[in-house]
Amino acid sequence: MVLLFLIPLAASAATSKVPSVGPIRVEFIIFGLILLGVALIHKQTFWVAVLGLTVLLIFKFVFDPGFHFMEHVFGQNTMYEQLMNKDLRQGE
Repeated sequence: MVLLFLIPLAASAATSKVPSVGPIRVEFIIFGLILLGVALIHKQTFWVAVLGLTVLLIFKFVFDPGFHFMEHVFGQNTMYEQLMNKDLRQGE
């Protein structure tokens, strides 16, 4: 069902803009669907969360040209530089 929702967005993959439905970005809609899935299928929460994370990451890799996974996880500075220099720490 989620794939049917993402098919019309394939046309906007070539643009540099992240697709949205009106003023709402699609990743927020996917996140809402993940929360709804966890609420409705609460006995399989782990698998709903893993599937939701997979769908969300695939969406970000395909449709968001500014998303860089390694930079998003580790930041622009190395871990050693962040440990030695408090001003370079990210995410605090």
